[in-house]
This record gives sequence, C-alpha cells and structure tokens, in this order.
Amino acid sequence: MISFMAQVLEQNGLVLLSSFIGLLGPFVSGSASVSNCLFAQPQAGAANAVGFPVASILSLQLISGAVGNLLSLANIISAQSTVGLANCEKKVLSLTTWPCLASGIILGFLASAYY
Repeated sequence: MISFMAQVLEQNGLVLLSSFIGLLGPFVSGSASVSNCLFAQPQAGAANAVGFPVASILSLQLISGAVGNLLSLANIISAQSTVGLANCEKKVLSLTTWPCLASGIILGFLASAYY
C-alpha cells in the first residue's frame, strides 16, 4: 500500500508520506524501534518503486519515529506514573499531537526541499 501511494504521489509526496508514517508508527506500535522494524521494509520498497534514495527515506523514518515517541501511549503512561499523575492520557496526548504534527510537516518540507 505504501509503494502504491508513493507511485501516485511521486517523489515529493513520498517524502511527506514517509515523515507521517514515521510519526504514526510509535503511536501504533509503542516505540520507535518497533516502528522502524515494521515500516522500514515497506518504505524501502516504496523508495525503490519511485527511484528515490532508500537511505534518505529510511533516515526520515528514523527521525520521524523518534519525534513520534511523543504520541506513544506507553511513553505517556510512563511519564504520568513518574510525576504522579493518573488518568490524564487524553490531555497529554492532545497537548503533544500538534507539536508532533508540526514537526512532521517541517521535516517533510525540509527533506522535500533538500531532494
């Protein structure tokens, strides 16, 4: 599915798509490491399908995955228990969503401008 979307969007769209897949991965999987294991192969295939440098797409996946840890529910719950809060997951997630999305847009546009 990722390679099909990449062919439709072509190179600049692939860069933006990779940025947002990297952000979404930790939310779905719980960590950036597992996200990279899950999404690296499809992203590399999409980069090959479009003719884009695979290392560039995978580095964008890594960077976005690290930023996407803001949305990881496991990290949110761990942080809450560290500071002694309870049942504030929705509030913390709503506070971290917009900076995370903004950084995904910025990363995508910077990578698009570079390539």
